[in-house]
Amino acid sequence: LYISYGLKTSSNMYRDYAFVEDWPSCWNFADSTTGDNYAFVSFEKGIAAINPSADFLRYIVQSNESPEEYEESAGWYSESLSVVDLERFVGAVRSRLGEFATTLGEDRKLLFAEEQALLVASSMSSSSGDSTNRIEDVLSAMNYRIAFKSALTSSYIYAESMVATKTIENDAIKQEL
Repeated sequence: LYISYGLKTSSNMYRDYAFVEDWPSCWNFADSTTGDNYAFVSFEKGIAAINPSADFLRYIVQSNESPEEYEESAGWYSESLSVVDLERFVGAVRSRLGEFATTLGEDRKLLFAEEQALLVASSMSSSSGDSTNRIEDVLSAMNYRIAFKSALTSSYIYAESMVATKTIENDAIKQEL
């Protein structure tokens, strides 16, 4: 997190400064079916702190741990969530991803095509600055959308695996009883 900018979600960082920060990145979204708000902090290796508390976010900002230690703490935090909370998050992410008109793979192909268009436009001596600026704006927006979809997908996979693990553990405990 870019501490000098204050603790901001990636959407606010993009809106205010036109970039998405490196790991860890804080994301939020609303579930259009329930109106519930969700947040998560994604880390480089696919771990996510799902619906982090204000105390956990302050801990990330104020401590001087290594990225690996932050990820480990995020894992512990998310593992403390109930199966019900994790399932709600998984459902909300699945719903949000389904609302996009394009998939992550399609966005990557579109981004490549736009990057090629920018190269062509910038190499032509008669190309207007307006055309180049428009393409750069499109590339920036597409990069943000790809980052958001990637973070959603990664957090979905992580939360879904935790649901599966917790379900197996709960079933094993029931069998022992």
